[in-house]
Amino acid sequence: MQTTNIQVRVESSLKSDAEQLFSDIGLDMPTAIRLFLESVHQYIERLHKI
Repeated sequence: MQTTNIQVRVESSLKSDAEQLFSDIGLDMPTAIRLFLESVHQYIERLHKI
C-alpha cells in the first residue's frame, strides 16, 4: 500500500486536547486520524450501496 502525507492546520489548544484524549485511549495522532478517515470512507461506501 502506497502512503502519502497530509498537513492540517488547527488551533494549538485543539491539537493539545486531541493528543491528550487519544493518548488516554492508547492512540497517537496519526493513528486516530487514519481511523477517522477510514470510518468516513466506509460510511460513504455504505451510503452509495443503498
